[in-house]
Order: sequence, then C-alpha cells, then structure tokens
Amino acid sequence: MGENSQLIFTSLNKLMTCSTQGQNLQCLFEGSEDLNFINIAMAEERLYATTDNAIHYLEI
Repeated sequence: MGENSQLIFTSLNKLMTCSTQGQNLQCLFEGSEDLNFINIAMAEERLYATTDNAIHYLEI
C-alpha cells in the first residue's frame, strides 16, 4: 500500500494507484512494455518496477 492507504498495482504497461475502495486515483508510470507485478519494490524514496528489458523508478 502506498501513502494514505492507496494500493499500488500494475495493469499491463501502467503502474497505477487506487483507493482501498477500488477507485482508480492516478497513473504513476506508463511504458511501452508490460510491467512485472512481482518485482515492484520501494527503497530510499524510490518506487521500482521491472519489465523484461529494464528497471524503471519513480521518485516518491
């Protein structure tokens, strides 16, 4: 879960947040390849997500 009880999830090539009630809140990242849901991690104020060919990160 993200800040303010938001869920962070992937939907094909997007990294999204939604409320705990299921309302989509925002798209954090959109790429050209599908994101690997299992490899999402947060460390040192960054959110990491992997694709088959790259590692992407967002400053949070």
